[in-house]
Amino acid sequence: MALAEFESEYPRLIEWRDCIHIFSEMFSRGASVPSLLARLFKARDRPDLVAQIRIGFPDDFESSPVASVVAKPEVPKGTENWVWDLYYAKTLYDLGTRPFSESLKQELDAWAVKWATVLMGGLPMPSLEMLAMDEDLVLRKLLKTREEYIIDVIPGGRHTKGFDLIQTHLPKDGHQNRMAYSVLSLAHHYFITADENFTRSLPIHILAMHNYHKEIANYLELKSLLGAPFFAIEKEIRWNKKNMSEH
Repeated sequence: MALAEFESEYPRLIEWRDCIHIFSEMFSRGASVPSLLARLFKARDRPDLVAQIRIGFPDDFESSPVASVVAKPEVPKGTENWVWDLYYAKTLYDLGTRPFSESLKQELDAWAVKWATVLMGGLPMPSLEMLAMDEDLVLRKLLKTREEYIIDVIPGGRHTKGFDLIQTHLPKDGHQNRMAYSVLSLAHHYFITADENFTRSLPIHILAMHNYHKEIANYLELKSLLGAPFFAIEKEIRWNKKNMSEH
């Protein structure tokens, strides 16, 4: 499935009532951009964690691409796509206009286009080696690392319809390429630990977020932090309803 075909099949929504409501209500109460980011994404200790994910890289990652992903505990089953979407959107926002943000988008878009027909069409599940977003990337738990990207998954409120949120802890002197690789590493982790639905629905999430960033809001815009993941979730729901009606 080409990007153009996806965009034609799933044009952007005319109204984004849920996402607009979240931000408009916060701003109407006087929330500034910094305070809103602090509420949603600022790295700080939280006693009410749903899960914590630590993605680490050794000093020699560039010569030996091994990463560690440890989740304590794993996120609730069925929420992996949502958490991954949030982290992808947040990482693009953090990388900003740096070259690695565009490289990350292009790599994920290409992966989604390549695998959309197979994964979304219900064909036999490919092997993990075939699905790899980077064939050289290897995951190993309990790896000694000095550069860690930490994702705190926290309970959402009524403004997010019960969907969990994330807060991220970024290394002070982190490498841009490793930040981008943390998104790939988390996807690889869920290829292994999540059920098959994560992998099968991932192409539609990636392509939906591509469409959102192209047609609705750039990934540098604040509203894309929640807007793009919500857009991806709605596209998956519509896709599933369409498939059910056809069978």
